[in-house]
Amino acid sequence: MFREVLSGLPKDPLFEADLSKIGMEVTPTEQFVRIGEPDEFFKFRSDQKTQDFQAVSHVNEVRREAFHECVRNEVIKRLSDQNIASLYLPQLTTEQPSEAHIPILCTAPEILRHKHNVIVVVGESVQDLAIWAYRIVGHAGGMDEGSAVGLAKKLQAWQDVKSENEVLGTDELMIKAGNVTKAEAYRSAGSDKNIRSQPLDGTPTQNSKSATTEDDEENAAKTSNNPSDNNTPGLIILNPGQPLYSPALNKAMSITTWQTRPRPSAGSGWIQIDEEHNKVNGHRSPREHIANVMRTVVCNGEIVHPDSNLFMVGIGDGGDVLLEWLDTHFIARSLGSTKSYIGTRLDAIVLIDSLHKPASITDPALKPFLAARGRSYVLSTEKQGKELKMPILPAPMRPTFSCYKDKDIEAIVQAMGRMHATSGTEEEKNTLATRIDSMSATPGAEGFERSVYEYDSVSCATYASGEEETTELIWPKVMDDVLSWFKGFT
Repeated sequence: MFREVLSGLPKDPLFEADLSKIGMEVTPTEQFVRIGEPDEFFKFRSDQKTQDFQAVSHVNEVRREAFHECVRNEVIKRLSDQNIASLYLPQLTTEQPSEAHIPILCTAPEILRHKHNVIVVVGESVQDLAIWAYRIVGHAGGMDEGSAVGLAKKLQAWQDVKSENEVLGTDELMIKAGNVTKAEAYRSAGSDKNIRSQPLDGTPTQNSKSATTEDDEENAAKTSNNPSDNNTPGLIILNPGQPLYSPALNKAMSITTWQTRPRPSAGSGWIQIDEEHNKVNGHRSPREHIANVMRTVVCNGEIVHPDSNLFMVGIGDGGDVLLEWLDTHFIARSLGSTKSYIGTRLDAIVLIDSLHKPASITDPALKPFLAARGRSYVLSTEKQGKELKMPILPAPMRPTFSCYKDKDIEAIVQAMGRMHATSGTEEEKNTLATRIDSMSATPGAEGFERSVYEYDSVSCATYASGEEETTELIWPKVMDDVLSWFKGFT
Protein backbone atom coordinates (compact mmCIF):
# COMPACT_ATOMS: atom_id res chain seq x y z
CA MET A 1 0.00 0.00 0.00
CA PHE A 2 1.31 3.40 -0.95
CA ARG A 3 0.43 6.82 0.36
CA GLU A 4 1.38 10.34 -0.62
CA VAL A 5 3.25 12.19 2.11
CA LEU A 6 2.88 15.95 2.53
CA SER A 7 6.49 16.58 1.57
CA GLY A 8 5.87 14.95 -1.77
CA LEU A 9 2.96 17.17 -2.70
CA PRO A 10 3.40 20.39 -4.70
CA LYS A 11 3.68 23.49 -2.52
CA ASP A 12 0.80 25.87 -2.19
CA PRO A 13 1.38 29.00 -4.32
CA LEU A 14 2.35 32.08 -2.36
CA PHE A 15 2.17 35.67 -3.55
CA GLU A 16 3.14 38.48 -1.23
CA ALA A 17 0.70 41.39 -0.99
CA ASP A 18 3.20 43.80 -2.52
CA LEU A 19 2.28 45.63 -5.72
CA SER A 20 5.82 45.70 -7.04
CA LYS A 21 6.25 41.97 -6.52
CA ILE A 22 3.19 41.15 -8.57
CA GLY A 23 4.22 43.61 -11.25
CA MET A 24 1.74 46.41 -10.50
CA GLU A 25 1.88 50.07 -9.49
CA VAL A 26 -0.49 52.95 -8.70
CA THR A 27 -0.70 55.90 -11.07
CA PRO A 28 -1.34 59.54 -10.09
CA THR A 29 -4.90 59.03 -11.37
CA GLU A 30 -5.49 56.30 -8.74
CA GLN A 31 -5.36 53.43 -11.23
CA PHE A 32 -3.58 50.10 -10.79
CA VAL A 33 -1.50 49.33 -13.87
CA ARG A 34 1.33 47.01 -14.82
CA ILE A 35 4.74 48.46 -14.10
CA GLY A 36 5.98 50.36 -17.15
CA GLU A 37 2.71 49.69 -19.02
CA PRO A 38 0.24 52.45 -18.08
CA ASP A 39 -2.45 51.09 -20.40
CA GLU A 40 -2.30 47.52 -19.08
CA PHE A 41 -4.31 46.48 -16.04
CA PHE A 42 -4.31 43.44 -13.79
CA LYS A 43 -4.84 40.13 -15.57
CA PHE A 44 -6.43 37.29 -13.67
CA ARG A 45 -5.05 34.44 -15.77
CA SER A 46 -1.53 33.34 -15.01
CA ASP A 47 1.06 32.92 -17.76
CA GLN A 48 2.01 29.57 -16.22
CA LYS A 49 1.45 26.75 -18.70
CA THR A 50 0.23 23.40 -17.40
CA GLN A 51 -2.43 20.86 -18.21
CA ASP A 52 -3.59 20.81 -14.60
CA PHE A 53 -6.51 23.23 -14.85
CA GLN A 54 -7.36 23.01 -11.14
CA ALA A 55 -3.79 23.91 -10.13
CA VAL A 56 -3.70 26.88 -12.50
CA SER A 57 -7.07 28.08 -11.25
CA HIS A 58 -5.87 28.03 -7.63
CA VAL A 59 -2.68 29.90 -8.57
CA ASN A 60 -4.77 32.57 -10.29
CA GLU A 61 -7.06 32.91 -7.29
CA VAL A 62 -4.21 33.25 -4.80
CA ARG A 63 -2.43 35.78 -6.99
CA ARG A 64 -5.63 37.77 -7.46
CA GLU A 65 -6.24 37.84 -3.71
CA ALA A 66 -2.73 39.20 -3.16
CA PHE A 67 -3.55 41.99 -5.61
CA HIS A 68 -6.90 42.63 -3.93
CA GLU A 69 -5.19 42.93 -0.55
CA CYS A 70 -2.90 45.56 -2.04
CA VAL A 71 -5.96 47.37 -3.38
CA ARG A 72 -7.65 47.31 0.02
CA ASN A 73 -4.53 48.65 1.70
CA GLU A 74 -4.26 51.51 -0.78
CA VAL A 75 -7.95 52.36 -0.41
CA ILE A 76 -7.77 52.41 3.40
CA LYS A 77 -4.64 54.57 3.24
CA ARG A 78 -6.33 57.17 1.03
CA LEU A 79 -9.49 57.20 3.11
CA SER A 80 -7.38 57.75 6.22
CA ASP A 81 -5.92 60.84 4.56
CA GLN A 82 -9.50 62.17 4.43
CA ASN A 83 -10.22 61.49 8.11
CA ILE A 84 -12.13 58.29 7.37
CA ALA A 85 -10.69 55.39 9.33
CA SER A 86 -11.54 52.01 10.80
CA LEU A 87 -13.78 51.67 13.82
CA TYR A 88 -13.50 48.19 15.31
CA LEU A 89 -16.55 46.38 16.65
CA PRO A 90 -17.79 45.28 19.09
CA GLN A 91 -15.02 47.12 20.99
CA LEU A 92 -15.91 50.52 19.48
CA THR A 93 -12.26 51.49 19.32
CA THR A 94 -10.17 53.09 16.59
CA GLU A 95 -7.16 50.97 17.56
CA GLN A 96 -7.12 47.42 16.28
CA PRO A 97 -7.87 45.07 19.21
CA SER A 98 -6.16 41.73 19.74
CA GLU A 99 -9.43 39.81 20.18
CA ALA A 100 -12.15 38.98 17.65
CA HIS A 101 -13.33 42.08 15.83
CA ILE A 102 -14.74 43.40 12.59
CA PRO A 103 -13.97 46.87 11.18
CA ILE A 104 -16.29 49.41 9.66
CA LEU A 105 -15.23 52.75 8.20
CA CYS A 106 -16.42 56.11 9.41
CA THR A 107 -15.45 59.73 9.71
CA ALA A 108 -13.18 60.17 12.73
CA PRO A 109 -15.52 59.98 15.78
CA GLU A 110 -14.36 63.31 17.21
CA ILE A 111 -15.46 64.90 13.91
CA LEU A 112 -18.43 62.67 13.11
CA ARG A 113 -20.41 63.60 16.22
CA HIS A 114 -20.46 67.23 15.10
CA LYS A 115 -21.74 66.59 11.58
CA HIS A 116 -25.15 67.93 10.57
CA ASN A 117 -25.54 65.30 7.84
CA VAL A 118 -24.35 61.69 7.88
CA ILE A 119 -24.44 59.25 4.97
CA VAL A 120 -24.65 55.55 5.87
CA VAL A 121 -23.69 53.01 3.20
CA VAL A 122 -24.54 49.31 3.50
CA GLY A 123 -22.76 47.28 0.83
CA GLU A 124 -23.28 43.79 -0.54
CA SER A 125 -22.45 40.71 1.49
CA VAL A 126 -20.01 39.58 -1.21
CA GLN A 127 -17.84 42.70 -1.24
CA ASP A 128 -14.88 43.75 0.89
CA LEU A 129 -15.06 46.86 3.05
CA ALA A 130 -15.07 50.09 0.99
CA ILE A 131 -14.86 48.21 -2.33
CA TRP A 132 -17.77 48.69 -4.71
CA ALA A 133 -16.41 46.48 -7.50
CA TYR A 134 -12.96 45.01 -8.08
CA ARG A 135 -13.69 44.85 -11.79
CA ILE A 136 -13.77 48.66 -11.73
CA VAL A 137 -11.05 49.43 -9.21
CA GLY A 138 -8.63 47.08 -10.95
CA HIS A 139 -9.21 48.59 -14.35
CA ALA A 140 -9.73 52.01 -15.92
CA GLY A 141 -12.12 53.26 -13.22
CA GLY A 142 -9.48 52.88 -10.52
CA MET A 143 -10.05 53.71 -6.88
CA ASP A 144 -12.07 56.83 -7.64
CA GLU A 145 -14.86 54.88 -9.32
CA GLY A 146 -14.53 51.41 -7.84
CA SER A 147 -14.13 52.19 -4.14
CA ALA A 148 -15.15 54.55 -1.35
CA VAL A 149 -12.20 56.81 -2.21
CA GLY A 150 -14.28 58.47 -4.92
CA LEU A 151 -17.26 58.90 -2.59
CA ALA A 152 -15.04 60.50 0.07
CA LYS A 153 -13.68 62.95 -2.49
CA LYS A 154 -17.18 63.87 -3.63
CA LEU A 155 -18.23 64.53 -0.05
CA GLN A 156 -15.19 66.74 0.51
CA ALA A 157 -16.47 68.80 -2.42
CA TRP A 158 -20.03 68.79 -1.03
CA GLN A 159 -20.51 72.52 -1.55
CA ASP A 160 -19.96 72.00 -5.26
CA VAL A 161 -22.62 69.27 -5.47
CA LYS A 162 -25.73 70.69 -7.12
CA SER A 163 -29.07 69.55 -5.80
CA GLU A 164 -31.90 68.51 -8.09
CA ASN A 165 -34.40 71.13 -9.13
CA GLU A 166 -37.22 68.85 -8.10
CA VAL A 167 -36.88 66.80 -4.92
CA LEU A 168 -39.15 63.85 -4.14
CA GLY A 169 -40.84 64.23 -0.80
CA THR A 170 -43.49 66.93 -0.49
CA ASP A 171 -42.43 68.29 2.90
CA GLU A 172 -39.82 70.50 1.23
CA LEU A 173 -42.51 71.87 -1.09
CA MET A 174 -44.76 72.60 1.89
CA ILE A 175 -41.99 74.41 3.68
CA LYS A 176 -41.19 76.53 0.64
CA ALA A 177 -44.87 77.28 -0.01
CA GLY A 178 -45.42 78.40 3.57
CA ASN A 179 -42.08 80.20 3.82
CA VAL A 180 -41.29 78.50 7.13
CA THR A 181 -38.19 76.85 8.49
CA LYS A 182 -37.86 73.13 8.90
CA ALA A 183 -37.98 73.47 12.65
CA GLU A 184 -41.27 75.39 12.43
CA ALA A 185 -42.67 72.79 10.06
CA TYR A 186 -41.74 69.99 12.45
CA ARG A 187 -43.33 71.83 15.37
CA SER A 188 -46.50 72.45 13.37
CA ALA A 189 -46.71 68.70 12.85
CA GLY A 190 -47.07 68.17 16.56
CA SER A 191 -43.57 68.29 17.97
CA ASP A 192 -42.48 70.76 20.62
CA LYS A 193 -38.84 69.90 19.98
CA ASN A 194 -36.90 72.50 18.07
CA ILE A 195 -35.24 70.01 15.78
CA ARG A 196 -31.71 71.06 14.79
CA SER A 197 -32.33 74.57 16.11
CA GLN A 198 -28.99 74.42 17.92
CA PRO A 199 -25.56 73.98 16.35
CA LEU A 200 -24.15 70.48 16.61
CA ASP A 201 -21.41 71.53 18.98
CA GLY A 202 -21.64 68.50 21.24
CA THR A 203 -23.96 70.21 23.75
CA PRO A 204 -26.17 67.55 25.34
CA THR A 205 -29.78 67.57 24.25
CA GLN A 206 -32.58 66.84 26.68
CA ASN A 207 -32.68 63.15 25.89
CA SER A 208 -29.10 62.49 24.89
CA LYS A 209 -25.80 62.18 26.64
CA SER A 210 -22.84 64.03 25.17
CA ALA A 211 -19.48 62.36 24.91
CA THR A 212 -17.73 65.62 24.09
CA THR A 213 -14.37 66.00 25.76
CA GLU A 214 -12.07 69.01 25.80
CA ASP A 215 -10.13 67.55 22.89
CA ASP A 216 -13.36 66.99 20.97
CA GLU A 217 -14.44 70.58 21.61
CA GLU A 218 -11.12 71.81 20.27
CA ASN A 219 -11.49 69.63 17.15
CA ALA A 220 -15.08 70.76 16.73
CA ALA A 221 -14.01 74.38 16.96
CA LYS A 222 -11.43 73.82 14.26
CA THR A 223 -14.07 72.14 12.11
CA SER A 224 -16.65 74.87 12.62
CA ASN A 225 -14.10 77.50 11.60
CA ASN A 226 -13.78 75.79 8.25
CA PRO A 227 -17.05 76.18 6.31
CA SER A 228 -16.14 73.37 3.94
CA ASP A 229 -15.55 70.88 6.74
CA ASN A 230 -18.61 72.03 8.66
CA ASN A 231 -20.88 71.35 5.70
CA THR A 232 -19.22 68.14 4.58
CA PRO A 233 -21.40 65.12 5.46
CA GLY A 234 -20.04 62.48 7.77
CA LEU A 235 -19.69 58.97 6.39
CA ILE A 236 -20.29 55.51 7.84
CA ILE A 237 -19.62 52.39 5.73
CA LEU A 238 -20.81 49.07 7.09
CA ASN A 239 -19.00 45.79 6.49
CA PRO A 240 -21.41 42.88 5.90
CA GLY A 241 -18.97 41.22 3.50
CA GLN A 242 -16.19 40.32 5.98
CA PRO A 243 -17.88 38.19 8.68
CA LEU A 244 -14.98 35.77 9.17
CA TYR A 245 -12.23 36.32 11.73
CA SER A 246 -8.81 34.68 11.84
CA PRO A 247 -7.20 34.62 15.31
CA ALA A 248 -3.87 33.71 13.68
CA LEU A 249 -3.92 36.80 11.45
CA ASN A 250 -6.02 38.91 13.85
CA LYS A 251 -8.22 40.31 11.13
CA ALA A 252 -11.66 39.99 9.59
CA MET A 253 -12.04 38.79 6.04
CA SER A 254 -14.46 37.73 3.34
CA ILE A 255 -15.12 34.13 2.36
CA THR A 256 -13.07 34.72 -0.82
CA THR A 257 -10.05 35.82 1.20
CA TRP A 258 -10.52 32.92 3.60
CA GLN A 259 -10.47 30.36 0.79
CA THR A 260 -7.14 31.67 -0.52
CA ARG A 261 -5.30 31.50 2.82
CA PRO A 262 -2.06 29.43 2.73
CA ARG A 263 -2.62 25.66 2.75
CA PRO A 264 -0.30 22.78 3.68
CA SER A 265 0.00 21.93 -0.01
CA ALA A 266 -1.47 22.84 -3.35
CA GLY A 267 -3.63 19.75 -3.12
CA SER A 268 -5.05 20.53 0.33
CA GLY A 269 -8.51 21.89 0.88
CA TRP A 270 -9.12 25.36 2.28
CA ILE A 271 -9.11 25.89 6.03
CA GLN A 272 -12.41 24.93 7.60
CA ILE A 273 -14.45 27.58 9.39
CA ASP A 274 -15.11 27.16 13.11
CA GLU A 275 -18.41 28.83 13.90
CA GLU A 276 -17.25 29.60 17.42
CA HIS A 277 -13.71 30.88 16.90
CA ASN A 278 -13.94 32.31 13.39
CA LYS A 279 -16.98 34.52 13.89
CA VAL A 280 -17.38 37.76 15.84
CA ASN A 281 -20.10 37.89 18.48
CA GLY A 282 -22.95 40.07 17.32
CA HIS A 283 -21.62 40.06 13.77
CA ARG A 284 -21.92 36.40 12.77
CA SER A 285 -24.01 37.24 9.72
CA PRO A 286 -24.77 40.31 7.60
CA ARG A 287 -28.12 40.59 9.38
CA GLU A 288 -26.50 40.62 12.83
CA HIS A 289 -23.79 43.01 11.67
CA ILE A 290 -26.19 45.57 10.24
CA ALA A 291 -28.44 45.45 13.31
CA ASN A 292 -25.53 45.93 15.70
CA VAL A 293 -23.91 48.75 13.76
CA MET A 294 -27.24 50.56 13.65
CA ARG A 295 -27.69 50.08 17.38
CA THR A 296 -24.17 50.75 18.64
CA VAL A 297 -22.94 53.31 16.10
CA VAL A 298 -25.64 55.01 14.04
CA CYS A 299 -28.09 55.30 16.94
CA ASN A 300 -25.36 55.99 19.49
CA GLY A 301 -25.61 59.64 20.48
CA GLU A 302 -21.99 59.66 21.58
CA ILE A 303 -20.87 58.86 18.03
CA VAL A 304 -23.57 60.35 15.80
CA HIS A 305 -25.35 63.43 17.11
CA PRO A 306 -29.05 62.69 17.85
CA ASP A 307 -30.15 65.70 15.81
CA SER A 308 -28.13 64.94 12.69
CA ASN A 309 -29.78 64.14 9.34
CA LEU A 310 -29.30 60.55 8.20
CA PHE A 311 -29.14 59.48 4.56
CA MET A 312 -28.87 55.78 3.77
CA VAL A 313 -27.73 53.76 0.77
CA GLY A 314 -28.39 50.02 0.62
CA ILE A 315 -26.63 48.05 -2.11
CA GLY A 316 -27.99 44.70 -3.28
CA ASP A 317 -28.73 42.24 -0.50
CA GLY A 318 -27.27 44.73 1.99
CA GLY A 319 -30.15 47.05 1.16
CA ASP A 320 -32.68 44.25 1.64
CA VAL A 321 -31.36 43.50 5.13
CA LEU A 322 -31.27 47.22 5.92
CA LEU A 323 -34.97 47.44 5.05
CA GLU A 324 -35.70 44.48 7.34
CA TRP A 325 -34.05 46.34 10.20
CA LEU A 326 -35.85 49.60 9.44
CA ASP A 327 -39.15 47.75 9.32
CA THR A 328 -38.75 46.81 12.97
CA HIS A 329 -37.17 50.04 14.20
CA PHE A 330 -38.68 52.84 12.14
CA ILE A 331 -41.55 54.06 14.34
CA ALA A 332 -44.40 51.70 15.13
CA ARG A 333 -42.51 49.19 17.21
CA SER A 334 -40.44 51.83 18.95
CA LEU A 335 -43.33 53.58 20.65
CA GLY A 336 -42.98 53.76 24.39
CA SER A 337 -39.19 53.81 24.18
CA THR A 338 -37.25 56.82 25.43
CA LYS A 339 -34.77 56.44 22.59
CA SER A 340 -34.99 58.42 19.37
CA TYR A 341 -36.94 56.71 16.61
CA ILE A 342 -34.84 56.14 13.52
CA GLY A 343 -37.81 57.45 11.55
CA THR A 344 -37.39 60.92 13.02
CA ARG A 345 -33.80 61.12 11.82
CA LEU A 346 -33.81 59.45 8.43
CA ASP A 347 -34.14 62.02 5.63
CA ALA A 348 -33.89 59.80 2.56
CA ILE A 349 -32.89 56.31 1.45
CA VAL A 350 -31.63 54.88 -1.84
CA LEU A 351 -31.77 51.18 -2.70
CA ILE A 352 -29.50 49.69 -5.34
CA ASP A 353 -31.10 46.75 -7.18
CA SER A 354 -33.15 45.71 -4.17
CA LEU A 355 -35.14 42.48 -4.41
CA HIS A 356 -37.44 43.16 -1.45
CA LYS A 357 -41.19 42.83 -1.92
CA PRO A 358 -43.36 45.80 -0.92
CA ALA A 359 -45.70 43.44 0.90
CA SER A 360 -42.84 42.52 3.25
CA ILE A 361 -42.85 46.06 4.70
CA THR A 362 -45.19 45.97 7.69
CA ASP A 363 -44.44 49.23 9.51
CA PRO A 364 -47.17 51.59 8.25
CA ALA A 365 -44.93 54.61 8.79
CA LEU A 366 -42.07 53.14 6.74
CA LYS A 367 -44.33 52.47 3.76
CA PRO A 368 -45.21 56.10 3.04
CA PHE A 369 -41.68 57.17 3.91
CA LEU A 370 -40.27 54.90 1.20
CA ALA A 371 -42.86 56.17 -1.26
CA ALA A 372 -42.04 59.81 -0.54
CA ARG A 373 -38.36 59.72 0.45
CA GLY A 374 -37.04 56.56 -1.18
CA ARG A 375 -35.47 55.82 -4.54
CA SER A 376 -34.41 52.63 -6.22
CA TYR A 377 -32.01 52.08 -9.11
CA VAL A 378 -32.25 48.73 -10.86
CA LEU A 379 -30.57 46.79 -13.63
CA SER A 380 -32.03 47.99 -16.90
CA THR A 381 -31.21 48.51 -20.55
CA GLU A 382 -33.02 51.85 -20.40
CA LYS A 383 -31.12 55.11 -20.21
CA GLN A 384 -29.75 55.98 -16.78
CA GLY A 385 -32.25 57.95 -14.73
CA LYS A 386 -35.31 56.97 -16.74
CA GLU A 387 -38.37 56.58 -14.55
CA LEU A 388 -39.51 52.95 -14.65
CA LYS A 389 -42.22 52.71 -12.00
CA MET A 390 -43.66 54.83 -9.24
CA PRO A 391 -45.46 53.84 -6.04
CA ILE A 392 -49.05 54.91 -5.55
CA LEU A 393 -49.13 58.12 -3.49
CA PRO A 394 -52.58 58.73 -1.97
CA ALA A 395 -53.16 62.21 -0.55
CA PRO A 396 -53.06 62.87 2.25
CA MET A 397 -50.63 60.02 2.78
CA ARG A 398 -51.14 59.20 6.44
CA PRO A 399 -51.82 55.87 8.07
CA THR A 400 -54.90 55.59 10.28
CA PHE A 401 -53.95 55.62 13.95
CA SER A 402 -56.40 53.54 15.91
CA CYS A 403 -54.48 51.73 18.58
CA TYR A 404 -52.25 54.11 20.48
CA LYS A 405 -53.03 56.29 23.45
CA ASP A 406 -52.98 60.08 23.27
CA LYS A 407 -49.56 60.28 24.89
CA ASP A 408 -48.15 58.31 21.96
CA ILE A 409 -49.69 60.44 19.23
CA GLU A 410 -47.22 63.28 19.61
CA ALA A 411 -44.32 60.91 19.03
CA ILE A 412 -46.04 59.44 15.98
CA VAL A 413 -46.84 62.82 14.50
CA GLN A 414 -43.35 64.12 15.19
CA ALA A 415 -41.88 61.21 13.25
CA MET A 416 -44.44 61.32 10.48
CA GLY A 417 -44.02 65.09 10.36
CA ARG A 418 -40.62 64.53 8.82
CA MET A 419 -42.41 63.17 5.80
CA HIS A 420 -45.21 65.73 5.45
CA ALA A 421 -46.53 63.42 2.78
CA THR A 422 -49.50 65.57 1.80
CA SER A 423 -49.85 67.74 -1.25
CA GLY A 424 -49.38 70.82 0.87
CA THR A 425 -52.76 72.51 0.30
CA GLU A 426 -54.49 74.24 3.19
CA GLU A 427 -57.50 71.95 2.81
CA GLU A 428 -55.38 68.83 3.20
CA LYS A 429 -53.49 70.30 6.15
CA ASN A 430 -56.78 71.06 7.89
CA THR A 431 -58.07 67.58 7.10
CA LEU A 432 -54.92 66.07 8.58
CA ALA A 433 -55.22 68.23 11.70
CA THR A 434 -58.81 67.13 12.15
CA ARG A 435 -57.86 63.47 11.83
CA ILE A 436 -55.06 63.86 14.37
CA ASP A 437 -57.37 65.64 16.82
CA SER A 438 -59.93 62.86 16.52
CA MET A 439 -57.49 60.04 17.27
CA SER A 440 -58.48 57.86 20.18
CA ALA A 441 -57.09 54.80 21.87
CA THR A 442 -58.43 51.40 21.03
CA PRO A 443 -57.66 49.09 23.98
CA GLY A 444 -56.34 45.72 23.00
CA ALA A 445 -55.42 46.68 19.45
CA GLU A 446 -52.21 45.10 18.29
CA GLY A 447 -50.82 47.69 15.92
CA PHE A 448 -51.52 50.07 13.11
CA GLU A 449 -54.10 49.10 10.54
CA ARG A 450 -52.23 47.19 7.87
CA SER A 451 -54.35 47.83 4.77
CA VAL A 452 -54.85 51.58 4.77
CA TYR A 453 -53.22 52.02 1.37
CA GLU A 454 -52.76 49.95 -1.69
CA TYR A 455 -49.18 50.00 -2.92
CA ASP A 456 -48.13 49.09 -6.41
CA SER A 457 -45.38 46.56 -7.13
CA VAL A 458 -42.65 48.95 -5.96
CA SER A 459 -42.09 50.58 -2.57
CA CYS A 460 -40.34 53.67 -3.90
CA ALA A 461 -39.67 55.59 -7.07
CA THR A 462 -37.75 53.22 -9.33
CA TYR A 463 -35.28 54.35 -11.98
CA ALA A 464 -33.11 52.72 -14.61
CA SER A 465 -29.43 52.57 -13.74
CA GLY A 466 -28.29 52.27 -17.33
CA GLU A 467 -26.44 49.13 -16.23
CA GLU A 468 -27.66 45.70 -17.28
CA GLU A 469 -24.82 43.40 -16.27
CA THR A 470 -24.48 43.16 -12.50
CA THR A 471 -25.57 44.89 -9.30
CA GLU A 472 -22.08 45.94 -8.20
CA LEU A 473 -21.71 48.26 -11.19
CA ILE A 474 -24.81 50.32 -10.41
CA TRP A 475 -23.74 52.32 -7.34
CA PRO A 476 -20.59 53.83 -8.93
CA LYS A 477 -22.68 54.78 -11.94
CA VAL A 478 -25.54 56.54 -10.13
CA MET A 479 -23.56 57.96 -7.19
CA ASP A 480 -23.57 61.53 -8.53
CA ASP A 481 -27.34 61.41 -9.04
CA VAL A 482 -27.87 60.09 -5.52
CA LEU A 483 -25.67 62.73 -3.89
CA SER A 484 -27.44 65.43 -5.88
CA TRP A 485 -30.78 64.14 -4.60
CA PHE A 486 -29.54 63.97 -1.03
CA LYS A 487 -28.20 67.52 -1.31
CA GLY A 488 -31.74 68.74 -1.95
CA PHE A 489 -32.74 67.78 1.60
CA THR A 490 -29.93 69.63 3.36
